[in-house]
Amino acid sequence: MKIKTKMSRAVFASAAAATVLLTAACSGGALGGGATSDSEGPIKIGLLLPTSGVYAPISDDMIAGFELYLEQNDNKMGGREVVLIIEDTEATPETGLRKANKLLQEDEVDFGSGIVSSAVALQVAGAFEAAEVPLVVSNAVANAVTGDARSDFVFRTAQSSHQLSYPVGEWIHEELNGVPLFLTASDYAAGHELVDGVREGYIDAGGSIAGEAFPPFQKTQDYQPYISQIGSSGAEATYAFFAGGEAVNFVKQYDEFGYKNQIPLIGPGSLTTPDVLSAQGESAEGAYSVLPYAWTLDNEINAAFVTDYRQKTDRAPSYFSLFSYDAAQLIAQAVQELAGDTSDGAALAAAMEGTEIDSPRGRLLIDKETHGTVQTMYLARIENLDGELAPVIVGDLGEFGEQP
Repeated sequence: MKIKTKMSRAVFASAAAATVLLTAACSGGALGGGATSDSEGPIKIGLLLPTSGVYAPISDDMIAGFELYLEQNDNKMGGREVVLIIEDTEATPETGLRKANKLLQEDEVDFGSGIVSSAVALQVAGAFEAAEVPLVVSNAVANAVTGDARSDFVFRTAQSSHQLSYPVGEWIHEELNGVPLFLTASDYAAGHELVDGVREGYIDAGGSIAGEAFPPFQKTQDYQPYISQIGSSGAEATYAFFAGGEAVNFVKQYDEFGYKNQIPLIGPGSLTTPDVLSAQGESAEGAYSVLPYAWTLDNEINAAFVTDYRQKTDRAPSYFSLFSYDAAQLIAQAVQELAGDTSDGAALAAAMEGTEIDSPRGRLLIDKETHGTVQTMYLARIENLDGELAPVIVGDLGEFGEQP
């Protein structure tokens, strides 16, 4: 398959989704609390992650990525020891907000990070803003995090739905000649936002949508009723967004239906990241994903990162690992700029704006205005690489910011 690398930056509008997400963000309210330390004692960083449930493997990777950065730097930032406090959000806004309050008011953290669920990210953002404590979101993809619900104290080192979706719609149309496309994703905010972006990109390029299906989030194990719709719809390609255990089940069942070699499967990196590939096995081979990082990227910084990560965990890093690793880098650079003084949250947030990081993924810029990422997006194909299933880069989609 010939891969085209030039992509247009067409406008991606998702007003309805943004309105829903903004409403969730505003329900958090002002919370108070926050850091009280200056340049003495340990720096406290709270990681809000779903360490239980279907997203537990993602949390494992994110914890490992953050810890690796600390281990490489003697567990210090700005000359001060670092203490990590990990709280389980259970991937629900209510629990996430309660744990954020605990971190801010009881633990008095200097920074927050992590967060897998977009609904959780938007629910807790107001608490961190009210406490004037910087929050570095290292996974959740909702456009509103750095868009309509942007905060002076919230940053992101991961990716947005826009970066993951609109360019994919264009690419699928160009590479597969506008064949009927089926869209499916977990039935929650991020799933709908990603599907909205792919749909818009595909239709704008002249393609047609064969059908859509949204299996209930965290409640679906049998995807047969939804996968059967793909075959009956006349689709000749499928875009799917699932992660964690849901990605394992969907990809394996997609293969069981015999679609693996008949109807190309495309998704964001979460569909086939290393944290799920071992469980998916050969069922994932040949699937495509769009992502800003794969451990197979060829550069010196990444080679060192992959070696150290494998030594720590005995597995390849996922992009979840990398997003968290870079969150630690961003926090460390801000602390260093202020000579280890974390008493002024607003000054720490200002120090993060416009930061450029030499990341294993390549150049990573934290946009001064949106607080989101500017980064290169790649297309990868799952292939057998020396006996190991791996996301092999087959295309460069260009550099994108988080917002349309």
